Amino acid sequence: MRKFKDVNELVNALKPDYPVYCIRPESIKRSTKFFKDNFPGKVLYAVKTNPNDKVIKQIIANGIHDFDVASLNEIKLIKKIKPDARLYFMHTVKSKESISSAYYDYNIKSFALDNKDELRKILEATNQAKDLKLFVRIAISNEHAEIDLSKKFGALNAEATGLYRLTKQYTNKIGLSFHVGSQCMHPISYSKGISEIGKIIKKTKIIPDYINIGG
Repeated sequence: MRKFKDVNELVNALKPDYPVYCIRPESIKRSTKFFKDNFPGKVLYAVKTNPNDKVIKQIIANGIHDFDVASLNEIKLIKKIKPDARLYFMHTVKSKESISSAYYDYNIKSFALDNKDELRKILEATNQAKDLKLFVRIAISNEHAEIDLSKKFGALNAEATGLYRLTKQYTNKIGLSFHVGSQCMHPISYSKGISEIGKIIKKTKIIPDYINIGG
């Protein structure tokens, strides 16, 4: 892989007709360190944000070994690069075949859902496995995000409480999940998400083993 001191040098040297990747290892290192130093929980890299293998390798080299995957192809990519990586299948719309392969072929135990049909698919695809870690994704306001995902994913508050209770019956470990939307730069969105999580816990009296914060 050729190296250039800046983007202008790359453009002048290659004069590309098509888009090219310009990877900044030091920027990845700084960003990874900043996140690890300032976020008190476990950091998962969402592969869909940039699935380039060289980027993934840089992230791994800088201490991230847990990955949020949204498809079977992403699972295969990460397992090829780092076979012992811990993967979390956090897309809420998955085929039974993908769920089954993730569980049986790649030893993935963690899955997200936001409705009863997805819960049923997960249970059927894993043959009612007793070692599942299931995350119920709730919908929250994405008003401060560039891309609003609240209307695509997540159980509405009225449905989330019942779904959370139901899911608890079938899982070894249970989690609650929310996503503030892509390119959200306002911290109040995270406060609102955590507040909604608190309301569900208060109503159900079920303490989650995990809280997954996305965005």
